[in-house]
Amino acid sequence: MTNDGSRLWVAYYDRSYGNCEFTGCNDITAAEIRNPASAHPTYRYERVTTASMPNLTPANNPTQAGFLGDYMWVDTDRHDDARVVWADTRPIRGTAPEEDVYYAEVHHRH
Repeated sequence: MTNDGSRLWVAYYDRSYGNCEFTGCNDITAAEIRNPASAHPTYRYERVTTASMPNLTPANNPTQAGFLGDYMWVDTDRHDDARVVWADTRPIRGTAPEEDVYYAEVHHRH
């Protein structure tokens, strides 16, 4: 929530991009909710990830049995933009999924 209460930011793991609904890959989506306390708030959705992250499965992640965890954080800055931090499984080297921390800023629309 922004300081003046005019925007509420929500971020979540999302499988609606590409064929992720079938392959299990994930992305992060941010939702900007303007005037959240009003009778008619407006919603805007924006993909935060630049590419889909591979699904964790027991085959490629036996320790956690495919569970990514609940690792996400959202805050706002003085410009009412969202700052999102999440656990991401895109490999840095090679092809095996691995968990790393990612960060992105999502700018509000006027």
